[in-house]
Amino acid sequence: MTQADYPELRARPITQQVATRVPFRFIHINKCAGSSIEIALGLQKTHVTAADVRNHVGADAWDRMFTFSVVRHPIDRVVSIYHYRAAQDALGADPPTLDAWIEAVFQRRDPAFLDETLMFAPFEQWLCADGAVLVDYVARVEAMEEGWRHICGTLSIDLPLGRFNANRYPDWRGQLGRSALATLNDAFRDDFERYQYDT
Repeated sequence: MTQADYPELRARPITQQVATRVPFRFIHINKCAGSSIEIALGLQKTHVTAADVRNHVGADAWDRMFTFSVVRHPIDRVVSIYHYRAAQDALGADPPTLDAWIEAVFQRRDPAFLDETLMFAPFEQWLCADGAVLVDYVARVEAMEEGWRHICGTLSIDLPLGRFNANRYPDWRGQLGRSALATLNDAFRDDFERYQYDT
């Protein structure tokens, strides 16, 4: 699905930010529907933490904005990263299996695969400072229709949300080995607890 599938989006360059009554800032966590949201709102693609943005704009300006992000099941996200990178030929000439890649990234911290540490960071690192969530609202990929409705309502806009930059792959449940599952459950323990995802 592309921008051309949505006339409302096709009529507006994606770099032209949508006018809203409320100033806002979206924190785009990779592989969490961020490309779709950026296209819908006319935002430049960027991956930066909430703490970094707040430090850049200042706490007062940050507090005056509606700030939001989107999360998804941590293991779904990791598996999506793997398949996205495989599709981009970013795993080398002889790509490792998913289990082997998880071990290389999250156990051995192999720089051949762990090239951008933020892209593999837990949501805690993206959205929190000193243990507190910095954004006003956190939507979930698994309930994106509800989340997008809340975001649009807060911003007083009415826009469709397409699906962009998505990749298809088999369900990981029942496929990942015990060691890989244990590694991810440990790496994202705080995310599972804070956002109430099943391990």
